[in-house]
Amino acid sequence: MNDVPFTESCSMLGVSAKTLRQWLKHSHLSLHQSPMDARVKCLTIEQVQQLAILHGRSIKPDVIPPPEPEPAPLAPVQPEKPTHLQPRSQLPSTFRDDSDLARSLSSLEQVE
Repeated sequence: MNDVPFTESCSMLGVSAKTLRQWLKHSHLSLHQSPMDARVKCLTIEQVQQLAILHGRSIKPDVIPPPEPEPAPLAPVQPEKPTHLQPRSQLPSTFRDDSDLARSLSSLEQVE
């Protein structure tokens, strides 16, 4: 279902807002809220076409809104790397090289 904002409906039909409100009142059609913004009142494209037929109007083709695209899914947020960690070059000399650490651990194992 294509929703057409009230102001665009007026443009499509070539009438003022006051005239369109009167047409809606007499035809017992009502506006509904836009699914994107509750402040925006809309008609369906079918309602606009029905009003055009009832009042002998043609819908201006250059004003017909294109179909609304589906909203894109939100991308997952990647966690940031902690900035409080020191680079390897700033660590104490005993932890700079993995091979030194491995040798230290192996020497501990041999002592037991």
